[in-house]
Amino acid sequence: MSIDPVEDSLKFLLAIKDADTLLSQTQPIVKAFQHLGALLTKNASDITAWSKATQLAQVVADGARTESTRTPLGEAGVLEKVTDILRLAKEGQTDYQIQALRVYGNMCFDHNDNRQKVHDAGVIPLAIPFLEQGHRPDLVRTCCGFCLNSSMDFEPIQADIATYGGVKLLTELLDPARMDHGEEATVCMAAKVLDNLLGEDSVRKAFSSRESVSRLLEMINYEWNVDQLENLDLLENLADALLQVVLDDDDMQNAVVDSGFFTMLLDFLEKATLPLEAADDEDEKKRFTETQATISKIAVYATSTDEMLERLYADEKTLNRFFRMMNSESSIVSQTAVYALGNLARTDAHCVEMVEKNHLEKSLLKLLTSTENATFQYVILGCLKHLCLPKQNKAVIGNAGAIESVAPLLDTSKDMLKRNQFFAIGILKLLCANNCKPIIPVMNMRFIPRQFVDENSQRIITSPTTTEEKQTPLELVLAFIKRVDDSSAKSEATRILTNLVKSVWTQPITTSLALRTILVKPAIVEPIAELVRSSKFVVLKNDGIIALTVIFADTDSESSKILLKDALSFVIAPVPSLEDMLINQDNDDDDEKKPEEIETRTFLEVVVDTVCKENADIPSEVRCNACVFLEKVALAAQTVNDTKVSNVLYEKVLPQLKALTQGPETVVSFSKKAASAIAKSTIA
Repeated sequence: MSIDPVEDSLKFLLAIKDADTLLSQTQPIVKAFQHLGALLTKNASDITAWSKATQLAQVVADGARTESTRTPLGEAGVLEKVTDILRLAKEGQTDYQIQALRVYGNMCFDHNDNRQKVHDAGVIPLAIPFLEQGHRPDLVRTCCGFCLNSSMDFEPIQADIATYGGVKLLTELLDPARMDHGEEATVCMAAKVLDNLLGEDSVRKAFSSRESVSRLLEMINYEWNVDQLENLDLLENLADALLQVVLDDDDMQNAVVDSGFFTMLLDFLEKATLPLEAADDEDEKKRFTETQATISKIAVYATSTDEMLERLYADEKTLNRFFRMMNSESSIVSQTAVYALGNLARTDAHCVEMVEKNHLEKSLLKLLTSTENATFQYVILGCLKHLCLPKQNKAVIGNAGAIESVAPLLDTSKDMLKRNQFFAIGILKLLCANNCKPIIPVMNMRFIPRQFVDENSQRIITSPTTTEEKQTPLELVLAFIKRVDDSSAKSEATRILTNLVKSVWTQPITTSLALRTILVKPAIVEPIAELVRSSKFVVLKNDGIIALTVIFADTDSESSKILLKDALSFVIAPVPSLEDMLINQDNDDDDEKKPEEIETRTFLEVVVDTVCKENADIPSEVRCNACVFLEKVALAAQTVNDTKVSNVLYEKVLPQLKALTQGPETVVSFSKKAASAIAKSTIA
């Protein structure tokens, strides 16, 4: 029997095989590590001590695979004692280094307290060098496992890995050559660690380089074309890591195209399939589809930079490929193509050519009406909206059926798809933005005076849609404005009304009377007035003021006079109910609106204050527009003999306009004209 109790205890500890026994010996284990550390401090070449330290670390590492042991071992101070010995390890002590890393990795698995202890003990700077080239493959592999378990969703260690050069070393492990030399597990863990780390800004900054992008793409290419998708875990981690790198970095997005692997990504989307043995596995199919979606996003981001805008558009082969991919039976492939084309449709010249040469609008509308996939619809609508920007495209896109196809998205049944509805509003707004084309009819071989017609506005106002009640686009817009509680969406939808007014009133009344009759109804005029009254955004107020001015500017014909009688009443309307005001306020956040922030002035008070009150946020041009509006209202009231409106203008508006003698010269001048018109309308 041994006379050394420490050696007896150590012999017992080295024979532990089960977690329960390990849990009962936490303090003896700490003392044993302390004893071995003392021996090695005196003699770092003590082979026997190193052997026992290695065996004891292996016992602890094996035991720490059981969840119940991790907290007691951590609280006993085992991690710190293992680290004390690790600091003494030099070349030739690889076995201990491996077992120490196993202790850290297993004790840190799903355990933030132990991760913090590892961080506090300074383990990361000791471990990171083990990732360098030239070390034993099993040491490198174990170090990757330690980095993975210790850094999972734990920012301090993630930052440590970046600080001490771990990101670069992990990146260097992403090498197809290692896959061919039995180090697949190491590469897989390195990829997983990087994927986990890249959510941290400091790590992403350290990792982001063109070399890193090329390595990831080369590995994706290897896993697909060489490894034949045998390791979906690896492919998934590589793709996720690459997506995080390119997400908000134009240079990294450009690097994808510059790497020479961009075509490979498109090939993957179109041609990659699961191995036969996994083709019927639902979990594998789901993961593969998710990875396809990730690679699709990478390809889309690569087409989104300003630098690639002209370069990719000029690449006829790639551009034609996108047009072809649109018609793919795969929704991911088709979405990728539409996204990419939308990214390239960011100049008027590109948009015009895509419509004139490629008829992209027709392809988009065909896709839109053939899919119920809300995400795909969103992609299509985004691309279509870009095409609607150039004036040359508006009539063509309208003739292709865009208005009738897009408007049904504003139906109540689609209210859960707010992003799509917002795009639909934007498209309708753009398509009716004063897009008049001259028509010279021929009658008895003689030309009659030139007239104008805006077919898009006519479609919005009068064309039935495919909704259950066959509503017109205008009816859908009005119903949307009335029920929606999102102020931004409400304002943008109201701008469809302002554009319709401005467009229709540019046409002679002889050809537009029917449309004008619809647009002067309270259902249209009141939302425009409310936009002016309640919006905090000057550009929206101005848009509403201009539209309303256009309505009151035409006082010549008898038909106009009839229309004006219906339209004048809103000018002196009272403040809406509190409930309506709460709905109509501009509110870009979810916080409840404070009472003092609610606009309580009447429409007329807001317009007059726009003119008469100095406000640095309101340009002189807008103040002048408000003056013109007041002038035209006074003339309209005089024309149709609306004494009620005339009296209100005289009593409440005229004194304030007369008092405006200081300020920008143009504003003072326009206010005098408005005051004169009000005075004359009352006298008359």
